[in-house]
Amino acid sequence: MVEITIIVFICMLLNIVIHEVGHMIGGYILGYKIVFIRIGSKTLVKEENGWSVKKFNVPGTAGQCIMEPPSDREFKWRLYFLGGIMGNFVLVIIGLIFIFLTKSTRLIGIELAFFALYFIVANGLPLKIGGIVNDGYHIFRMKKEDEKKLYAQLMIAVKDMKGVCIKDMDEDYFECNEDHPENFFDCYIMMIKALRYIECHEYEKAKLLLNRIINSKAISFYKWNAKSELLLIEIEENGKDANLELLNKKTKKYVKKQVYALSTLLLNYALLSINNDKKAEKMEQRFLEFSKETIEKGEIDMYLERYEKIKQKLM
Repeated sequence: MVEITIIVFICMLLNIVIHEVGHMIGGYILGYKIVFIRIGSKTLVKEENGWSVKKFNVPGTAGQCIMEPPSDREFKWRLYFLGGIMGNFVLVIIGLIFIFLTKSTRLIGIELAFFALYFIVANGLPLKIGGIVNDGYHIFRMKKEDEKKLYAQLMIAVKDMKGVCIKDMDEDYFECNEDHPENFFDCYIMMIKALRYIECHEYEKAKLLLNRIINSKAISFYKWNAKSELLLIEIEENGKDANLELLNKKTKKYVKKQVYALSTLLLNYALLSINNDKKAEKMEQRFLEFSKETIEKGEIDMYLERYEKIKQKLM
């Protein structure tokens, strides 16, 4: 039984790894540069002086491969997304070979091929899983007007990880339809645009965008992010007298689970401080430590500035 569990785990993990490596190969063929590759929360980041291992996570995803598209040619993306599916297809073939090779390798082959087929279907069919668009959606259903937003999404992530502040990024990256947060690409840009307003101390503009996301049919992940940012603004402005009506059970659960984001760590610290919880000091230390190791370097100064404001307000 233990042996079967180990085989299942290894075959599933191998499919995740090969899927992300497939994206990387597809990107390389198109002239992309690797920024990071993530399996679970373990993130291998390419930096100027080599590679480093950090922690990062996006709820609802098992892995991620972020690459920088070339700026000196037409933006192409299909092979970048197709590469992951092709990687799993290779594992189907290897699994079939193992099935018919010997009796001792049959179970490995079955599990390897099963998970590979699952990944091909889950990623190849154009779907929105939990509102997040998959590889197949990018390949087959993405609208022409969303291509520029996809490019902006990739470049914002790349610049952020290189330490460029959101307010200093190219204005063109923030062009979106603010009346359509139900669109995955528009919603992402709206969320980052709201952070840009916060960084520039234009809180009313930020609140407007964040409330549009919350009151729309946007995916839950972005709604929770928007609520977290609004709660932080409320605490920044009103301290212990802050209105916390947005903090329902689901939002609380999200904030506690999202341990690899400066926003939620800061919000956790603020909420614990308001309640005079002894854990506040430990959470404060965790926030400050994570600010030194986060891969989202472009947001560090903004959240440290907000931390100082909140700490002062709660004294």
